[in-house]
Amino acid sequence: MAVARFGALANPQRIRIVRLLLAAFQIGGMTAGQIRHELGIPGSTLTHHLARLETTGLIESRRDRRWIWYSASLPGLQAMLSFLYENCCSRAERTEPNDPNDPNDPKETEEHDAGNRNQRPGAEGVR
Repeated sequence: MAVARFGALANPQRIRIVRLLLAAFQIGGMTAGQIRHELGIPGSTLTHHLARLETTGLIESRRDRRWIWYSASLPGLQAMLSFLYENCCSRAERTEPNDPNDPNDPKETEEHDAGNRNQRPGAEGVR
């Protein structure tokens, strides 16, 4: 599901929608008409984006009489952050730069070394 959520946010319009709905979270969300008016997205395109965001669990909708209200889905967004932080600090054992004299450090490839030979003098550590 994480891949689908990140895929849904690969579209700049959908990112704008999620950001707008996050800003409107405290007031209970927004209707499609309010979102369309605020962002200037055509109705049919907005419907497609809202459906994709809702399918992936990034937003939620609820019907209130004749209106459908959309809001950010905190559980869906928290799941994305959890996915990103899942392996956080798992490489913390090694935080200092590699020691060139340490036999346990992986050595740079010849291709990488050749690329460094073509750098201007004095730029060895600069990328």
